[in-house]
Parts: sequence; C-alpha cells; structure tokens
Amino acid sequence: MSDHPGGVVPASDADERVAGADGAAGQEYVGILEDREGNIWIHAQNGLNQFRPKRFLVPAPRLDLTNYFYSAAADGGDNVWVAERKSGRLWRLGPDGEPVVVPGKPVHMLASGRDGSLLKADTRSITRVLGDAIETIPLPPGPDGKPVDRELFGLLDDGKRIWTAAADVGAIAWSDGAWRASADLGLPKGIYFSQAAGPGQLWLVLYTGELLFHDGVTRARYATTPVGTVTGIFPGRQLVVAGSDGLAVLKDGRLQRVGAADPNALRGISGIAVTADGDRWLNGVGGVVRVRASDWQQALEYPDRLLRHELFGTSDGYPGRASIVWRSPTAISADGRRIWFVGTGGIVGLDSADLRRNGAPPRPVVLDVSTDGTRFDVSGHLQLPPGSQNFRVRFTAPSLRHPERTRFEFRLDGVENGWRDAGHLRTTSYTNVGPGSYVFRVRAFNEDGVASKQDAAVSIDIEPTLVQSLPFRLAMAACLATLLVMLYRLRVRYLTRRIVERVGIKTAERERIARTLHDSFLQSIYVLMLRLRKFTTKLPEQDGTRQELQAILDDARKAIDEGRDEVHELRAVRTVEEIVRECAEGLRLLHPQVDVELRADGAPPGLDQRLVDEAGAIACEALRNAFTHAQASRIVVTIGHGKHALSVVVEDDGRGIEREVIDAGRRDGHWGLVGMRERATRIGARLDLRSDTGNGTAVKLSVPLPQMAA
Repeated sequence: MSDHPGGVVPASDADERVAGADGAAGQEYVGILEDREGNIWIHAQNGLNQFRPKRFLVPAPRLDLTNYFYSAAADGGDNVWVAERKSGRLWRLGPDGEPVVVPGKPVHMLASGRDGSLLKADTRSITRVLGDAIETIPLPPGPDGKPVDRELFGLLDDGKRIWTAAADVGAIAWSDGAWRASADLGLPKGIYFSQAAGPGQLWLVLYTGELLFHDGVTRARYATTPVGTVTGIFPGRQLVVAGSDGLAVLKDGRLQRVGAADPNALRGISGIAVTADGDRWLNGVGGVVRVRASDWQQALEYPDRLLRHELFGTSDGYPGRASIVWRSPTAISADGRRIWFVGTGGIVGLDSADLRRNGAPPRPVVLDVSTDGTRFDVSGHLQLPPGSQNFRVRFTAPSLRHPERTRFEFRLDGVENGWRDAGHLRTTSYTNVGPGSYVFRVRAFNEDGVASKQDAAVSIDIEPTLVQSLPFRLAMAACLATLLVMLYRLRVRYLTRRIVERVGIKTAERERIARTLHDSFLQSIYVLMLRLRKFTTKLPEQDGTRQELQAILDDARKAIDEGRDEVHELRAVRTVEEIVRECAEGLRLLHPQVDVELRADGAPPGLDQRLVDEAGAIACEALRNAFTHAQASRIVVTIGHGKHALSVVVEDDGRGIEREVIDAGRRDGHWGLVGMRERATRIGARLDLRSDTGNGTAVKLSVPLPQMAA
C-alpha cells in the first residue's frame, strides 16, 4: 500500500489484489491496518472488512470458464493442461500459474499417459503428445463406416492400452493399432470406475460394489463396503481406495478403513498428488488435505490409528468441494511443488513450498471456573468451597484468522502428569477431585501448529468438607486403631482359652488312662498274685516248685510297682518348672517379640501335686499379665526352694502397674490379680506384688513346704 492525499490506494507493484467489492461494507474506506496474524482490516463507510491471506492461487477468473465441467492433466514437463468439456477450450498452466489459451481444434477431455505423454480427446479422435511427437488415433467409425462425433465418458492409459468409452460402443481399448471391445479383452459388464494398475492391468469397480483386479488372467475381488461409493482408486506400494464414507487401504486381503479425528476430512477423495518431499495432498469434499510422508506411511501400516492431517478449506480460498462428476483425477502436480485441484467451483493451485503460514503464536487465557451452577472469577488465586470435587473450566485463545482451527492442550497439576488434547474444544470438566492445591494449565496451537509461548495457568484450592478434614481423619484413625486393639485382645483371649482347654483335655485323658490301669489292669494282676501266694503256702518250704513260684511272685510285685510309677506319671505329676515352661511356650506363639528366660534349681521331693498345680497356675497368670498388658520386651521366671518354702518370681521390664490398682487389688473389669490371691490363700502361700510405673513389675510367690517335704 502507499500513501495518497485522498486516502490509501494499492501500490503498483502489489502481488495480490481483491477482484471486486462483493460483500464489502461500503466502497469508501476511512482506515486500514494489518494485525499480528497478517489479516488486513479496512474500516469502510458501512462497517468493517477483513481480508485474510489465502493459501490458494486462483487462476479461475483468467481461465474464463463458462461452466465447471472440465478435466486437467500434466504432461511430461512442468505444465498442467485444462480442458473445458462443453466448449472444448484448452489452457496451459505453466510453473507461474498463468493460464495460456492454446488455440486449435476443441479438446473435451485430458489424461496423462504412463510414459509422460499428454492425451487429448475430441469428439472424433485421441491425440497423444510426447515432446515433439504427436500421434492421432481416430475413434471407431459409425455403422456406415464414416466418422461420427461421440461424447467420451473417460480416458485412461494403462501403459499397454488406451481405454475410453462412449454410449454407442461401450468401453473400448486401443491395442496393437486397433480398437477392441472390452468384452473381447475379458472385462466384465457393469463397470462403474476404473484405474490403471500397470501395463495391461486394471482396477475395476462394478455397480455391485465389488473391487476387481484384472490383468487378463487373474481376477481378485474385494468388497468396497468400508468406503461406500468409490470416488477414487490410487495404486501404489499398497492400494488406496477412496469413497463417500472415507479412505481405506488394501491390507491382509481386505480394505481397512483409515481412521481420522475428523472423518469428514477423508470423505469423497477424488485426487491425490505427491510432492517432492513425499507429502500427499488429497482433494475431497472437505477441501484439500495434507498428509506428511511419515504419517502416510504409518497409515499404510496401521490403518486403525488416527491419521494426522492438515485441512485447507473454503476459508483458505478453496472453491466448493472436489469434483467427482467425471471420475478422473482432480489433484495434479507437474513439478512436485505446485498442485492444482479441480473443484466444483473452479480450479485452484497451491504452492507447497509457500503456504503463507501464520507465525503468530496464540495467547491462551482461562476464562472462568464453575461448580454447581456457581461461576468463579480467575483473576487471582481461586479458592473453591468445601465439596467442590466436580468443576468445569472454560478457556480460549483469541485468533482472527482461523479461530475454529485453534487447538488446545491442558492439564491439572496434582491430578495429571501429562497434557491432554482438547482438540478445538474450549472447555473441560473434572470429577471426584479431592481437597488440596492444584494448578490448571492450558496451551494453544494455531491453525499452522505454532504453539503459544506461555501457558495460561490458574491456582485452585479446594477446601475439605468435615469428613475430608485432617482432624476427622485422625479421629477415625484413632477409632480404627482402638477397634483393632480390641479385636487383638479378644483374639488373644480366645487363643489362650483354647490352649487351656487343650491342656485340660490332655490332662483328663492322661488321668483316664491312669485310672483305667489302676482300677482294672493292676488290680487284676494283684488278685492273681494273691491267689498264687495262697497256693504257694500250701507247698512244702523246701519244695523246688514253691521256690520257683516265690521268684515269680517277686517279679510280679516289681511289675506292679513299675505300673504304679507309670500311673503316677500319667496322673499329671508335673513340676512347677514344667507347668511354667509349657505356659510360656504357648504365650510365645502369640507374642514372638517378647524374650522369656526360665531359671530353676529343681523341685523338692514329695511335694503335694495340688500345691504344684496352684503355684504353677499363679505363675502362669503372672506370665499372661506380663505378655498381654505390660508391653514388656523381657520376662524372667525364677523357681527355687529352700528347707521351708518354694519360691516363684516373675519379673518383667514393662510399663508397670499403677499404685491405685495395687492398692485396690484389682483393675476394673479384670480379675487376674484377685484369682492369684485366692489361689495363694487356698494353699497357704504368700503373694507379693511390686511395681513402679514405667519400671516393670515383679510378682513373688512363697509356698510353705510341709515338714516331710523339707
């Protein structure tokens, strides 16, 4: 633009001009500016006009097309040719994109030969042009042998034959200098779409929806259901078929649909051009789709993965949608850089090396946070009320060129470790978020993938409810710990009772066996001895038989004595040491962390078993108290005796017993100390209890010995 006393006028060397004022808000311009994204804004008399940079070159006005039924093809050089089907006018588009009218006879259809030639068809012939070589192939004459004008429905070179079709002759092929009917070459009836696969090889689609490979010998059939109505066939390392429902790859013996985040972008593809860098440019109903070479190869290997792509539509200057009327290629590139697309609204070109990218990074912003119908301002630190575990965040990034293509990624620090892709959405929701401090971050990418320089962030604190607060959780933890302790104590009591029961059962069984031996077996032997002794007295004293019987009686008496000893053992004749050791071993199974030491210097002979049992019971009760309540790490049991008394001392290094409990003789709800004192009273023993809080406990039992035992 240049300055002018009366306003602003286009510079003479401008490389882009607005063709007309259609849609402009008035003709008198009073102001103009260019924003950071390259948009031009003009303040006109009746409003504001925006002019966005277009990515497509638009030669359509200079092509002077009277209708939009045309075909395009590339020759072996750098030229693209365009023919209007109705009028037969022909244009050549050079590397600069300028259309040049080519005079001569009308050309109604164009196609590219596999050898780099250009095929031009009129109503009576097909002309093949390869460099300076020109070959004219007349179409078949009419029934009377004279030339006849025909409207051709297609033009295809498979490298061996040239194929075309007309209403009166059907599909025919120029082969070995003559026209041959398709039936003579083995082609089926009802062909809807065709594409060359190689010399003498064709891909055919029938009206029945079947895809066929035909080479005169092999006929492979595939269903085209995944793509719907076929709009394009694109042979290559792997066959790609396009249709009204999407794009598919022939893999593992079947067509597999290619996935895409926007399925409409891959619908109705009727042309694919490849640039020098290997990128694919697809012409479809949504516009032009660019797929980078690496993404294209991944789609061929893994069709089920979403295809990454870039879409250029009407807002970029694309006229309408891809043309599918004549089932001919609609994306043509002659030099591997510039691609020309045939659309329903004209022909447009695109320079793949100069896409007029938007280099301005977007600036994301968080708009607000809402929960349960309440909206909160995010201008500062945000503190949500208790119970706000579900909330919604709105964000955006202002864009003036293509706001609908701005893409977002977000994350909530403290909940998510990586970024989540929001696509083009500008809102997200979170559920079941616990109380705490979080940071919500969002970043944006413009239509050309340029990322924002800084993330938009907002700090969010969620206050805990009563049940989520720390004091409540501590109280619940204390209750749970108390419950566990109670359960543990109940378990210990249960196991202790089971041990006592098992010991009682064992003792009762021993006593039963002893009683049986004493009352039956030993008594029977004793009766036999009495009878033998009576019989012996009747024999003379010097009789040898009497002496032998006397020896037998002596042996029997010894046997009875041994039996009585065994009965005595079975009668639970145990020492205090044995009772204490058995009790300690049982308690150690429940408290393996407690160390127990037993010191004993033997027991006095002839001690009444009742005294032993009671003393052992008192010692076991003291042990149980030390194991269960004292929280001791070491217990020492000392058993000794003198001339007048048997002593048992149980000492531990636990927490001790309160003075009030010792004075009262018991603890509320506990009867262990009472039972110990009652047992001591029954056997005339003395029970002393010494304990200091935190310094352990010592229980001393002194049992007086009878004079005979002393």
